[in-house]
Amino acid sequence: MGKFNIVCPDHYPMKCNLSLADKDYLLTPEKYKAFLIFQYRQQDEWIEPTIERYFSERTWRLYNAGKEAGTGTKFCNVCRYALAADFGVVSLTPLNFNVFQEIGLMQGLQKPLLYLINPVHKSELPFDIDDQIYIEHTDSKTLEFGLSNKLPLLLDKLLLITGFKTEQKRLIESKLKNLSHQAVDLLKRIILEGSLSFRSHDLDKWITTSRLWEVSHLRELESQRFIIDRLESGGTRTLHFKGLNEDYRKYLVELLF
Repeated sequence: MGKFNIVCPDHYPMKCNLSLADKDYLLTPEKYKAFLIFQYRQQDEWIEPTIERYFSERTWRLYNAGKEAGTGTKFCNVCRYALAADFGVVSLTPLNFNVFQEIGLMQGLQKPLLYLINPVHKSELPFDIDDQIYIEHTDSKTLEFGLSNKLPLLLDKLLLITGFKTEQKRLIESKLKNLSHQAVDLLKRIILEGSLSFRSHDLDKWITTSRLWEVSHLRELESQRFIIDRLESGGTRTLHFKGLNEDYRKYLVELLF
């Protein structure tokens, strides 16, 4: 259930508290799952049936918030599909602020997105998407053709992202096994402190004055690159700081708490 092991945006700092029944309902064994994000009213009539048919023919799952069951707040119902989905399919036209919010949620979760645009409304977009994967459609036929051509590109991107994340998480798990219990305890404390950063020599001093750990435990974290050196400009000087490896933070929170 790692997909749901995140801090709830609505109830910070609590974590997602979906029931096991809700999670089991969402995490079914289809190869791919997508979250369909679109404005319901005044939408092109072919959008929903064409995409549903396309996914059904491939036995992939499509989360449509307007048709799915669920408990909790309206945002909770949206968030659960964003978490469970591998990627999003987003109709940008007609413009809708809720759609923009859901795009931000998916981007924050680092989920790739396939955008759909009716070219009649393309000039109304408040941002440039030319560097994104998108489909211009005017009817069911052009949409289906676009899905066949552009979805494989998105799935390649998805495999790259998920493959890297999986390997990085495995690496962090293996590194954690090499730590003593005291070093793990120190690591948890540093994570809980938030954006903790020390001048290189001051971190050793903080460890010593705490009387809870020894400098040797810090050296364990440094040898496994949980704690790393950072260089920052200090006017005419370059300052050396030590702090948590931020690339690891997300996985450490998931694995340690």
